[in-house]
Amino acid sequence: MDGNVLAVGAEGSLQGRGSVQMYQYVKIEDKWEMFGQSLIGDPSEAFGTSISLSSDGKLLVVGSNQCVGEGGSGRGGMKAFRYGEELEW
Repeated sequence: MDGNVLAVGAEGSLQGRGSVQMYQYVKIEDKWEMFGQSLIGDPSEAFGTSISLSSDGKLLVVGSNQCVGEGGSGRGGMKAFRYGEELEW
């Protein structure tokens, strides 16, 4: 993907669930196009608070600052995604 990939997190979207969308730059058309499906967090998790993308654009780590887990609510958490041959995360 040669560094032409952008990840955009929106932790306040979808009533606090949060989401992340991925975009790839299409040089021929000189525009950014969304690819793959939108990644959506669990209720009130603020998914997309932080994001980290590998240099090849195929590994994405998304942070949430309001995860509900074993330690209770309001704790941080993360989920990792790999873009596969099926063109899905």
